[in-house]
Amino acid sequence: MTGKVTLRSISDNDHADLVKLANNKKIWKNLRDIFPHPYGDEDGHFFIKLVRKDKKNLRSVIDIDGSLAGMIGAFLQEDVNKYTAELGYWLGEPYWGKGIITEAIRLKCDQVFKQTDVNRIFAKVFDYNIPSMKVLEKNGFIKEGIGREAVFKDGAFCDEHNYALLKSDYQSLIEKTS
Repeated sequence: MTGKVTLRSISDNDHADLVKLANNKKIWKNLRDIFPHPYGDEDGHFFIKLVRKDKKNLRSVIDIDGSLAGMIGAFLQEDVNKYTAELGYWLGEPYWGKGIITEAIRLKCDQVFKQTDVNRIFAKVFDYNIPSMKVLEKNGFIKEGIGREAVFKDGAFCDEHNYALLKSDYQSLIEKTS
């Protein structure tokens, strides 16, 4: 690993790193279309303002040695799903393969389960994003199913793998590693 992984609030000082890392088609290919490509200065300013205004969801900078390496968030659901949150994340390419996102997911799940009433965290992964599936599984997420051709991304249909982690499963994992 490059340095210690911490989660923190976004700041204006993150703008340059955000734009530099987010302007990458390899990252865009694994995210929803609301994440633009190319990713420019205006996109970075818009995103920083959006995150600061959004008090409902738990979005954090993935910080390595004082620099933004990516973003991670838990998006609280509503109505009958009010005890559920969707996990979303991305990591800049220079940080791939170093265990950083695995640790960031662990930290975010710990925060969500300790600071909210959430009982279930889920994540959706496009079928070609095998590394993302592996980091979820390392954190105790269980594949619940596959939505066949549920996603249309970059001009093609692909399957969507659905993962979830229950609070009780998370607590069991923590007890085993303590």
